[in-house]
Amino acid sequence: MESQLRELSKWLSSPNTVGEPEEIFDELNQRLFQTGIQLQRASCGLNTMHPEVYAKQLIWQEGKGTHSALPSHETVASSMFVNSPVAYVLRERVKLHLNLEVPEDELQYDFCREMKKEGATDYLILPLPFRNGGFSFISWSTIDPGGFLPEEIELLEELVPWVSLRLELESARFVTSSLLRTYLGDNAAQKVLCGAFKKGSGELIHAVILSCDLRGFTSRVDSSSIEHVLQDLDQYFSCVAKPIMEQGGEVLKYIGDAVLGVFPFIESETAACANALRAVAYAFRSLEQINNKQKNLERVEIKFGVALHIGTVMFGNIGTEKRLDFTVIGSAVNEVCRVEAMCKELGQELLVTQTFITASQRQDAVSLGLHSLRGVEEKHELYTFNIEELCRQLTTEK
Repeated sequence: MESQLRELSKWLSSPNTVGEPEEIFDELNQRLFQTGIQLQRASCGLNTMHPEVYAKQLIWQEGKGTHSALPSHETVASSMFVNSPVAYVLRERVKLHLNLEVPEDELQYDFCREMKKEGATDYLILPLPFRNGGFSFISWSTIDPGGFLPEEIELLEELVPWVSLRLELESARFVTSSLLRTYLGDNAAQKVLCGAFKKGSGELIHAVILSCDLRGFTSRVDSSSIEHVLQDLDQYFSCVAKPIMEQGGEVLKYIGDAVLGVFPFIESETAACANALRAVAYAFRSLEQINNKQKNLERVEIKFGVALHIGTVMFGNIGTEKRLDFTVIGSAVNEVCRVEAMCKELGQELLVTQTFITASQRQDAVSLGLHSLRGVEEKHELYTFNIEELCRQLTTEK
């Protein structure tokens, strides 16, 4: 097996070995299979540093190739995972070699019983220590009668440092991408990853701009515990931000208790307006569900105001050499924030501008007349919708 180890380690450490983690893991196991090891299944984990995803798990199956799964932090806290062989290896940082040819009632783990039913005879899990202090695992199972041969186990164990090196590189890329997407949003993250990180760089985009602000935040802070305030903020941000992203928009900022989002004109300005209105409808529908829970908990209801506007804005980097921000700037951004501030004054949950109404081609908006906006020279005609009817229409569309 010495020559196979030499070839595999050379391939894993080569700068020419490039591709997505799934592609590399797939080829690794195909190469191992070609050495004569009758692999049935292989799996490993990549660290993510993601607020929702615990790890990226790569799963290879003979004849089916490789696919990935994204187990959440809640999943790995479940009893099913805590009592699994992988959890044992991650916890104790030791290898685990399990013979699956013993009677089923002698197998300690449910997962091992499942693999035995699928024909597996042996199961090997090895710890993967990373140089940055991180830690993961890699596992293989075989269908060979008698299980892995001693020389096959030796090859797999000798391969660990090389696999660890390659997966650490792939994990670093995945972590970088995950963190950028979490903190900047998909579009901005992609631009930064492609090199758009120079101060002052950017592009003009035409978009629907959304501004949303939580009502009564100051009094909420004064009258509630910090734990309850944070819970309410999390619910509010999720309520507003999730539908923005689901409807093709992008959340650019959380400014205190405010949300700034954009819906670029991709198909058409009418389509962008429709996406923005649909996101707002889903946000209000979600808010209704949240407030029903708030009542049951005898907690203060969550309320917010939303404004939609259209304009041309600069989308790019501003700041200093050591602290940049990827955002949008322009008069339209200032205007939509001023319009949103009018929600409280006019007693409305949603306000939109004349430019939005024209682009959306909707006939069901109600004019509230011309209004002066702070710091804006021209008066703007503002409109609203029947929120209940809007939600009924847009959250039931197919």
